[in-house]
Amino acid sequence: MVWKLWKPSKITIPMNSANQTLQTIHDKKRLNVEIKDRYGNYKEDCFPLPSGGCRCVGKDKAGNEVVKKYDDGALCKSLQKSKRTVNERPSQNIRDPVRERAQANYRAVINELNEKFKGLKEGCFPRPKGCLCVIGKDRNGRDITERREKDRDCKCQPGERGHGCPISGA
Repeated sequence: MVWKLWKPSKITIPMNSANQTLQTIHDKKRLNVEIKDRYGNYKEDCFPLPSGGCRCVGKDKAGNEVVKKYDDGALCKSLQKSKRTVNERPSQNIRDPVRERAQANYRAVINELNEKFKGLKEGCFPRPKGCLCVIGKDRNGRDITERREKDRDCKCQPGERGHGCPISGA
């Protein structure tokens, strides 16, 4: 049996190929919408039968593909999931020990980083040992950098004024 989804109406199309292409695109869009309306809510690997009903391809316990036929097409359709409303969402105020521990660890790491890199001179960036400071630019506009191994060379000392240090020092 041949499936008839829709029958295109008799359309007189001029010999202009642009109009033919436009009409073909329009027909394809209409066909896709109609197919989705009729068969879009079937489960994966389930297909409608021309005589009514449907068939689904599944696997048995041994892993072999098995085809099951159903007389009722409703058995092959997937249920529509209902969307949650604002009132149904889980509360964010629930006390979760794992979440609290993760937040505490995050705060500890941020505090450690702030303490470790507090007082660095402007243009200096931390390295595993010492820092890397940008001391100027070359004639091509690239940064000139200098590696400094000691913390006292990377950080502003109390009372120090000059390039990269705020007026108040450390």
